Amino acid sequence: MKRLTLGLLLLLPGTVLAGQTDIFGIDLNSPLRLPECSGQRIGERFFSDASQKTMCRHPKAHAFEAGQVHEVSFSSEKQPSFIRGEGTLLVRVIDGKVANVQFGTTGIDSAQEVLGALTKKYGTPTGIDKITVQNRLGAHFDSFKARWDLEHIHVRFDATYDTLDHGIVEVETPAEKVRTEAKERKEREAAAQM
Repeated sequence: MKRLTLGLLLLLPGTVLAGQTDIFGIDLNSPLRLPECSGQRIGERFFSDASQKTMCRHPKAHAFEAGQVHEVSFSSEKQPSFIRGEGTLLVRVIDGKVANVQFGTTGIDSAQEVLGALTKKYGTPTGIDKITVQNRLGAHFDSFKARWDLEHIHVRFDATYDTLDHGIVEVETPAEKVRTEAKERKEREAAAQM
């Protein structure tokens, strides 16, 4: 419970501010200003030092179409319980500024908690679409997708992404949303021509 409370404090500074453009203290449209993590790389994976006391970025960024993707880790004490796995955020940096932050959630089990935290931070969602998802055994479950289309930020939350125990939150600048939608549209058009 202590870990969850600390995580929510990071996510929710207390009030919804006009023009709120951060997630976990990472400001969109600003340079990524986090210390480099200590730890070691084994093959393609980087393992942060468990004693890391602050949020940090992994030493090696990955090239991405329009920039770089940095992996960012929470300190072990401050990772919210609803963050999936090892608590890694993916931060896309374009032209030296954060354009997108993405992280996995623990899916349907934490969906209401994540929705509440995002609503407290960004206000009432612009839209919530109710969906039905199916597990591998054929059972059906209610789920949802929520979005916040704000002036300086776009937030998307899929309570279930590819399995019931995996959700996703994506926070991006309006310019990155336009770029991503154009790319997806081109991919759909190319697939339709095959």
